[in-house]
Amino acid sequence: MNIKDTIACVDLAVQYSARKGQYRVFNQIVETYTVNELAEKVKSVGNRLGLNVKVNSIRNPRREDEEHYYNPTYTGLKELGLRPHLLTERCFI
Repeated sequence: MNIKDTIACVDLAVQYSARKGQYRVFNQIVETYTVNELAEKVKSVGNRLGLNVKVNSIRNPRREDEEHYYNPTYTGLKELGLRPHLLTERCFI
């Protein structure tokens, strides 16, 4: 998440604070990537910059399944007006 979005999330949560007795939770997340997807993004940009970037795969040291369902919901802050700075190749340069 872009640091600008972090600040915007806090600002929105304060501007639109919960009513008395109301409990709200905001997932401060705007997009998700796998490690492999991020590695490929870095490789693509690095190679465009003339670097010889290689991605090395290693065995997953964690115990969860290699493929599993992860689909977080993150609509609350967007509904309050968050306009996220999404991760694009420009972010890497």
